[in-house]
Parts: sequence; structure tokens; C-alpha cells
Amino acid sequence: MPNYATVAQLQAFKVAGAVIDLSAYSDAELGLNINIAETIVESYVNTIFYSITQSVYFNGNQNQNLYLAQFLNYPIISASTCTEVDEEDTVLWTYEEGTDFVLKPWYLSKNWNRLSYRIASGSTGPTWPRGLRNIKVTGDWGYEEVP
Repeated sequence: MPNYATVAQLQAFKVAGAVIDLSAYSDAELGLNINIAETIVESYVNTIFYSITQSVYFNGNQNQNLYLAQFLNYPIISASTCTEVDEEDTVLWTYEEGTDFVLKPWYLSKNWNRLSYRIASGSTGPTWPRGLRNIKVTGDWGYEEVP
């Protein structure tokens, strides 16, 4: 299913004031070509211009900020859950947005207002626990609209 243009929009597209004749192509062929063009654009700019919901695992870095671009090249719009997990995906700790962390488009920042036994505190304040694929963020990713 196309994300940026539909078959109907392509069939109604005008060049120099006249609608392009695409009658030689079936709707399936036009849809396939739109998908190919979208794949080329997304590969070239290395991002997406629509919203998708998915869960992504990040490496805890024992820093205040957890940068999301280590695995994704598109920003986070909203986070429904953020948890610390072990190797079997068992939830060890659940972080609350606004209380435990602040959501930014390209990173999650630990909140200085809440300290707990799961949050390592040092001279830099609260940090994300170190680990491999130990922070699971589920949310909406991408851009809300095409720039």
C-alpha cells in the first residue's frame, strides 16, 4: 500500500495542464511502480515520511541520554512503553514518560527528578543501565507528514 501517493492521484496527475494518459498500465502495475519509487526515495534519504508503530531494542549506555539513531534513522513521535528487559525479553523495570525520562525526537533523556534503585546515579545524574539490547521502546516512529 503506497504511503505518499495513490494510484488515483497518479492517474489524475497533470503535466502542462493535461492529464497524463496511463491507460496502458493496470492499477496493479501503477501501484507496484509507486512502491518502487517510495523504496528508492526512502533508501536515498535513509528515513520514512509516515508513522509506523513498532518495538525497538537499544543498548543501554550508562549515560543520561539514550540515542535512538544507533538502530533507526527516523525520529520517535511517541513512546507507548519503555522497559528494561533481559535476554529472554522479561521486563525488569518499566520507565514512565515524564517521570523517569523525557522524550525527544532523536533520544530519550533520563529525568533528574526521580531516583530509584534501578537508576545508576553518578556525577552526571541518573543514567540508563548498561547492556546489550536491554532497553525496549515501543512507540510511533517516523515523521507525521512529508516535509
